[in-house]
Amino acid sequence: MAFRLRAITSYMPKRPSSIALSSDSKTIFSADKFGDVYTLPLLPTREEDEAARNATKTQVKQYAPAATELTVHSKANLKSLQNQLKQAERNELRKTKEPLDFAHSLILGHVSMLTDIVIAKSSTHPGRQYVITADRDEHIRVSRGPPQSYVIEGFCHGHTEFVHNLCLMANDVLLSGGGDDDMFIWNWLTRELISKVNIRESVLKALNTETNTEDRTQKIAINGIWVTKSSKVSFSS
Repeated sequence: MAFRLRAITSYMPKRPSSIALSSDSKTIFSADKFGDVYTLPLLPTREEDEAARNATKTQVKQYAPAATELTVHSKANLKSLQNQLKQAERNELRKTKEPLDFAHSLILGHVSMLTDIVIAKSSTHPGRQYVITADRDEHIRVSRGPPQSYVIEGFCHGHTEFVHNLCLMANDVLLSGGGDDDMFIWNWLTRELISKVNIRESVLKALNTETNTEDRTQKIAINGIWVTKSSKVSFSS
């Protein structure tokens, strides 16, 4: 598995920003800085990888004009052919990574850089899988899992700053945090905001700066949320 995760980091079109496993631990979900989410089998079969390699060979076939210098009949056509060849060469030079030659599927995308992804199952639809994604803007999107990832169930609206972390708890509860002063608690299935917990005051109190006016103007950000075995929530900022 470690080798598989290193391969994702090295060869995905854009650097992955977050990964998650499906509920059956058979599929990797990779969210990247370009706003896309890919699925990859954790243990791909030889047939799946071979099919992907064959598709890659088709994709990387270098463009070549049908005409050649021996078949054009005017200076204008010759100049046009030379321009096409130069443009094709420039496009080849712009390529920084080869197309993916292992089994993968692009399932959904945001218009902003993704920061976190979690895979969830609801208490009301236990057989259905959901993909919850957060981005550098204030968006939290709830989408259906494959093969219906194009279906957007809705958004959890409330953040006014970037969302950095998502954390699932039991009973359809989702925690989120980022650049806001609060940690948000949602019912992600209905997209309803249950509550908010002010983090800023706790951080300032821990730093003994609650009476320092200058320090109180400093921004804080949550960069990690975890659920411990005791069912308590931990966070870091």
